[in-house]
Amino acid sequence: MEKYCGSGTNLASLSKEDITTWLKSFDCVLTDCDGVLWVYTNTIKGSPEVINKLSDVGKRVFFVTNNSTKTRAEFLEKATNMGYNVDTENILSTAFLVAQYLKGLNFQKKVYIVGSTGIARELDNVGIRHTEVGPDVLESNLTDLVQKGFTPDPEVGAVVVGFDEHFSFPKMFKAASYLNNPDVLFIATNTDERFPMPGFVVPGTGSIVKSVETCAERPAFVIGKPNPYICDHIQKSYGIDPKRTLMIGDRCNTDILLGKRCGFQTLMVESGIHKRSDLEEWAKSKCTFEKSINSIKSNNNMVKYSDGPFCLNQAKKSEIKQWLNSFDTVLSDCDGVLWLGDRVLPGSPDVINFFKSMGKQVYFITNNSEKIRSEFVQKAQRLGYKVDATNILSSAYLAAAYLKERNFKKTAYVIGTSGISRELKMAGIKSIGGGPDPLKNSIEELLHKDFTPNEDVGAVVVGYDEHFSMPKLTKACAYLDDPDVEFIATNADEREPSHYIIPGPGPIIASIENCSGREATIVGKPSPYICEYILKHANVTPDRTLMIGDRCNTDILFGKNCNFQTLMVESGINNHHDLEEFMASDDEEIQRLVPDFYCKSLGSLLPFFK
Repeated sequence: MEKYCGSGTNLASLSKEDITTWLKSFDCVLTDCDGVLWVYTNTIKGSPEVINKLSDVGKRVFFVTNNSTKTRAEFLEKATNMGYNVDTENILSTAFLVAQYLKGLNFQKKVYIVGSTGIARELDNVGIRHTEVGPDVLESNLTDLVQKGFTPDPEVGAVVVGFDEHFSFPKMFKAASYLNNPDVLFIATNTDERFPMPGFVVPGTGSIVKSVETCAERPAFVIGKPNPYICDHIQKSYGIDPKRTLMIGDRCNTDILLGKRCGFQTLMVESGIHKRSDLEEWAKSKCTFEKSINSIKSNNNMVKYSDGPFCLNQAKKSEIKQWLNSFDTVLSDCDGVLWLGDRVLPGSPDVINFFKSMGKQVYFITNNSEKIRSEFVQKAQRLGYKVDATNILSSAYLAAAYLKERNFKKTAYVIGTSGISRELKMAGIKSIGGGPDPLKNSIEELLHKDFTPNEDVGAVVVGYDEHFSMPKLTKACAYLDDPDVEFIATNADEREPSHYIIPGPGPIIASIENCSGREATIVGKPSPYICEYILKHANVTPDRTLMIGDRCNTDILFGKNCNFQTLMVESGINNHHDLEEFMASDDEEIQRLVPDFYCKSLGSLLPFFK
């Protein structure tokens, strides 16, 4: 059937003779389950009869599912109850494959599971120890969890992520904490963005994996479709001939892509995720199924560093004087530059106040969305900084300003802290959401009973939220299924500045983007919006402005995007070792993360000013 290879031929358009020829072209059938054989608990009409007929005429049939919520025995029970003739050996689930993969590695340690009982039971079947599954909600606050409630288990040697309807901020935090050890394996069952369920948006495993990857700053090894492991396992374990194998699926970026990668014939059914209209759209596109990472583009000229950024700690006093005279405005990040948590960074207030005494404009620019501007003023003044609200730009304030500028009159659904809700209220914008929202029963009950979408919601606003949960993810994606609903995020920081691995808003945004298929408008650093806002509302000359920050992919990149001078301090996220890596990269976008200047901390510059 080579003449049909990659053609997207509709089988219904073929003659009976051609169908007979097609049926003779394969001996083995691999079929997806959800969206092909059934949708949730409902059998897809006619599917059992077709699958059983293929078995009856001598075809070897395997059920290959990315669903990790059940064991093979449970899938067998479900399939036979629906009328499919199949046995356990012909069912390949990702929970089973994870257990087989670890068994093949002779894994002797313990697994931290973000997932359901399917993974736990399959691990039990091969004698691998694991943590418990089920709810893990934040009982009080993150500080208590970090300092009192969580002691990492030294026996954990792998993190396995699958579908978990009880996914929560504490689980993300714990997974990322374990993965901070490069020797801990990071395995994901699959990366499906959504579950096929008519009329509802149900986040898939991919949304969970994306959030953990973003926070851990590590890619997962993916077991399920469309990745090479499952392909190798099928060929080695069952001796199938790829050229005489048919892959049936409803999702092109997993089922069909697996078939393409393995050299199988492929058949897409329209009873699940993708439709013929999708095929027609892709046929016109030059893009492949694999998604590339979008980098922030800029029209700025690339700055080349022959000797690297200049270290101010090694400067002469005359060079410091020349540097001080080169800028009139100072924009400073807060966390990691001026303070760390509630602790002031020594010497930073003196340096900032020195800048002000020289007549320089000073603005505090923070991606932290937890407080309103007046609370940042109180904190800054308590720590010794001379500042007022007009000189503070927080991402919560900017989110409200963004909507207000657009004359937004509807309601915003907020995933975040009260800082966002209160800034919205001060801008005259109604909001819902915020606070704890754990799963009460099941995702099915949430969708059918517990959640009624608010028809007035016209925007989803996302920031840092230690109460992030599967219900919040599900509700955000339900609202964002309407293309007229705005999707706004305060910032995309992967982690909060801390000695611990604290997830920032970035992992939350990544999970929502993955499920919704939409890209958030970021109002914080390093996005274009904050740059436009500052140039519009402040008396700033770009080449006479200094941006100070500790995080290169937000603070320094923001400065580059605005043509500001840039100074990185090593008191927060990045350090000079990172700069060496950035400079050694062949990627121009990575090289743009290199600042003009760096120093140990703001306080380390104080001796030069005396």
